[in-house]
Amino acid sequence: MLRSAEADGWLFLRRRPDAGPDDTSFNLERGLMPFTPADMEKWRIILEKRQAYLASRGTPFFVIVAPDKQSIYPEHLPEPLKNPPPPPTRLDQFLAYMNEKNSPVFILDVRPELLTAKSTGQVYWKTDTHWTYDGAHIAYARILEEINRRLPPARGTSIMPLGQMKKGDLGLQAGDLSGLLNLGDQIQEHWPILYGSIPFQQKEVKATGEGGVETAGSNPAAPRFLMYRDSFATALFSMLAQHFSYSLFVWDDKFSADIITQANPDIVVDEFVERKLYWKLPEDSLEIRETPLPPDRQFNISK
Repeated sequence: MLRSAEADGWLFLRRRPDAGPDDTSFNLERGLMPFTPADMEKWRIILEKRQAYLASRGTPFFVIVAPDKQSIYPEHLPEPLKNPPPPPTRLDQFLAYMNEKNSPVFILDVRPELLTAKSTGQVYWKTDTHWTYDGAHIAYARILEEINRRLPPARGTSIMPLGQMKKGDLGLQAGDLSGLLNLGDQIQEHWPILYGSIPFQQKEVKATGEGGVETAGSNPAAPRFLMYRDSFATALFSMLAQHFSYSLFVWDDKFSADIITQANPDIVVDEFVERKLYWKLPEDSLEIRETPLPPDRQFNISK
């Protein structure tokens, strides 16, 4: 299930438990499983219907794709997998496709910032699939920048610099990849954490998918926030929640009109990891799937 770079302690996800024989993280990162035009068009329609449904409520929306670890640290892959340089990945393909189609959906790509930052600090864990808290802070800052672009100036919020975050230390921890190897007691690493300094209340709530986390901030005049997310957003909770009067973080690939109505957000962000572009397409609730698109935005792979 895993592949480790031989001597430097870096572990990488090789295959999901339910994957087919060719559906590996290494093959997809090497560009060996490219998107078909039809699949890119299906993804475009899903995201543009989400955007159109939220626009009908007056709610801004954008997407952030959390890069796979090997997209940021390919130099730590075993030698046969990092040379020669790979062709474009599905994320590369899809970003180019959405640009070519003049899609109204903005997709935040934080790979450039993470690639730059890794020269001065570790932005992904060696023993885990996820970004470190320093890496998450880079994503947090870019998310807030995009939120501020979309909210009225009076509803905007200030980005908390890295130095103003509270710091903690969980000591030696085993990442998820160490656990998958059943070597969590042997393969560990130092686990410093960051979290927001503005207090808020947090509780788990019922929601679709893997459930939700609901937060209440200290400023009732601040905006309301909804994020559809996966495990990469766990490190983002306290960084983001401190800025909003209310936040709901829903761990699900599928958008629900009922949850959007319940949360009544001022802005919605869709976060998912890069490798989900290789998974089964999500199926949103009926109200969102039936949201009409303009004639020139209908499904069309002939253009």
